[in-house]
Amino acid sequence: EAQGVRAIVFPWNASYEQQLELASKVNGVWLPGGGLWGRVYTEYLHAIERLYSIARDMNARGDRFVLWGTCWGFEMLSIAAAGGNQSIMTYPIPGMEPLMMSVNFTTAQPASRMLGNATTPADVLDAMAHKKATLNWHKQALLVDSYEGNEELRGRFVALATTRDPSGKYNFVAAVEDRDGGAIYGTQFHPERPPFEFANDHIGHSPSDIAVSQFYAEFIASQLRLNNHTFSTPEEAESLRVAQWPLKDIGWGIRTYFVIDPPASG
Repeated sequence: EAQGVRAIVFPWNASYEQQLELASKVNGVWLPGGGLWGRVYTEYLHAIERLYSIARDMNARGDRFVLWGTCWGFEMLSIAAAGGNQSIMTYPIPGMEPLMMSVNFTTAQPASRMLGNATTPADVLDAMAHKKATLNWHKQALLVDSYEGNEELRGRFVALATTRDPSGKYNFVAAVEDRDGGAIYGTQFHPERPPFEFANDHIGHSPSDIAVSQFYAEFIASQLRLNNHTFSTPEEAESLRVAQWPLKDIGWGIRTYFVIDPPASG
């Protein structure tokens, strides 16, 4: 929102037809962090698989619909890209709840859309690589070995950066983009949290940390502006804006919307 992007509710439990219709009206979808278990987890994963298929189809037609996954959203997106293969994830990996960490860029980074040398400020790349400027807050991850060993996933996503856990035992994928040039991206780390959250002393707020977060906000906003999706009327968009639901401040910068029975889900 700080980059001029309005947030609305995109119901994960909507039907395929409802998702397809709403996707034609919004510029993209962000899959957030979090977690689900049991039957709801299975239903959510199926919904992400449908949404990933919609995004791939739109981008293949030249309609640059953005699909972005962060942390658990990135993990779900990776499973969807791997054809629903949940075994690509490794759990548990302790010591990163939370933890500011650096990344190791792959050979694909310099020419990438997300983190290319020609489009990414040098100080942002330096901060990510040398100043522990990415916020990790997760217990599972996509290991590099799992990524490289899954032909379907590797054929769809290009790994741009990796990170090692504090023990040095696990090397996991930190950032990806769509291999076919579509507007589909993901990060294991949280670029959205450092500027606004103060719930834990391990969350960084240095100038470098904030610069990385602001870069990602600007990048996502620029990608969203590459399609001209819109609602039929302002009233229709207003009916789905997330700010109409209760906002709960649970302390130290953690503010959560509680969305109950979104209109599109029935």
